[in-house]
Amino acid sequence: MKYLTILLFTVLFTCDSVQENLNENKIMSSNNWCPDDGKCSVTKYENTNLFLKTDEFGNNYTDTTEGENIVLKFEYKRLNTIDAEDSDYTELIWIELKNLEDSFSVSNEDLKNYNVVFTRLCFCRGQTGNYPIKSGKLEYKKEKDNKYIKLTFNNQTVPQVLKFVETNL
Repeated sequence: MKYLTILLFTVLFTCDSVQENLNENKIMSSNNWCPDDGKCSVTKYENTNLFLKTDEFGNNYTDTTEGENIVLKFEYKRLNTIDAEDSDYTELIWIELKNLEDSFSVSNEDLKNYNVVFTRLCFCRGQTGNYPIKSGKLEYKKEKDNKYIKLTFNNQTVPQVLKFVETNL
C-alpha cells in the first residue's frame, strides 16, 4: 500500500498535461485600438521567427519556429451574439521584428521586410485566411527604456474591422 501511495503521488506531481510556451508573454496594452464590440490582446513571442506559408490547396497559413526575432500577435475577438450561430469573428495581426536597436518607419512595399500578416477567422465564405499586408505604415520608436510600435494598414483583400494597432513593448 505504501508503494502504491508513493507511485500515485509521483504520477500526479510529475505529469503535466498543459504545455507552456516559454517564449510567450502577454503585453498589457491600453487597447485604444480595440473596437467597443470586442476584446483585444497583444502577445509577444521572443526568440521566434514568423513564416507565411502556403498549403497544398493554395491557402496561406502562419507558422512560427524558434529563432532570433520577436513576433507580436495583436488579437481582436468580437463578442458573440447569443441568438446567432457561427457568429465567432477574430482578426489577428502578426508582426515579426528583426532588430529593435534603432527607431524606424516603413510603409507599403517595405512592410514585407517585417513579415506583417493579417488573419481573418470567421464563417465568411471565401473571405477568411492569412494575407500579407502590403499597404500601410509600421512605426517603431525607441526612447530610453520606452519602446512603442504602431501599424496603420489596409489589407485590400478581405473586409477588416481593425485599421490600426499599437502597443508599448
